[in-house]
Amino acid sequence: IRTSFQDVVIEPQRAALIPGFQEVRAGALQAGALGCSIAGAGPAMFAWALAGDAPAVQAAMQREFARCTLASDAWVVSLASAGARVTV
Repeated sequence: IRTSFQDVVIEPQRAALIPGFQEVRAGALQAGALGCSIAGAGPAMFAWALAGDAPAVQAAMQREFARCTLASDAWVVSLASAGARVTV
């Protein structure tokens, strides 16, 4: 999963516009995130983590933003596990 989060085409250009991007990403991964990237065109970031690791990942990302003197908001949300359904 971590490999699928690596975008070598667009992310480097957009990451340069987000102060602390590399530090926040590194903090998320060190805290147990499966991946971390930019949401859409940015500047929002997100990480994907197992439920047990999510609070630590959230705290690590906010800590790194704070070290860059940036305020941040963070949420831990669950993904729907049922997947897509078709009814006829």
